[in-house]
Amino acid sequence: MSSRGAGAGLALIAAAFLAVSAATPVVLPGELALFAGHPTVDGHTLRIKDVYVGLLEAQLCNTGGDGKCSSGAEQEKLGFRIAVYGELAATGLLVIAAMALAALTIKKSERRKTAAKVVQLASVLAIAGAGAMLLQGPFREATIPIGIGMPLYATGVLGALIASLVVAAVEVTGSYAIGTAWKEVLYLLLFIAILTIRPAGLFGQRGAEVIGT
Repeated sequence: MSSRGAGAGLALIAAAFLAVSAATPVVLPGELALFAGHPTVDGHTLRIKDVYVGLLEAQLCNTGGDGKCSSGAEQEKLGFRIAVYGELAATGLLVIAAMALAALTIKKSERRKTAAKVVQLASVLAIAGAGAMLLQGPFREATIPIGIGMPLYATGVLGALIASLVVAAVEVTGSYAIGTAWKEVLYLLLFIAILTIRPAGLFGQRGAEVIGT
């Protein structure tokens, strides 16, 4: 497969990962949400409860009782919800731009260069938004683990960015440009890994983000 074809395929895969992240927990199972798990209040983990927080909605579920779920929107921090709205907009832009990049690359259209730049811009915005969400934490006086949706989301953002760099690198002759592009990807991968695994910072307390009651 050519580099151009690889870039187009990767852009489509990235768009799919991002769509999955955006659809939870409203359409897809809550376990795939960005934040998912048992809430902890005052050091006590409530194992009969589960909280799922995604870009579209937060759900509080009584999994140890009647199994019913209710909206957690009223308990979310205002700053977190603002960050989520910004992240949702960035994600929508990134998905559209990634799909456009794939289509234009397959057609060998010159407009793929513009699409690649839009993907890169949207990726930066998405990374900034994700960082803001991790720093804020959804709620106030409780904690919840980061869900599998967060690394899935990071994979989608990273995949879209790599696709844009691959497509852009095809346009440039010489190994220097390609080497520079992949060095930027390595730095971004490290940054996303730190945000995903250690959201509190390298020397902060490892664990869940603060969410509230």
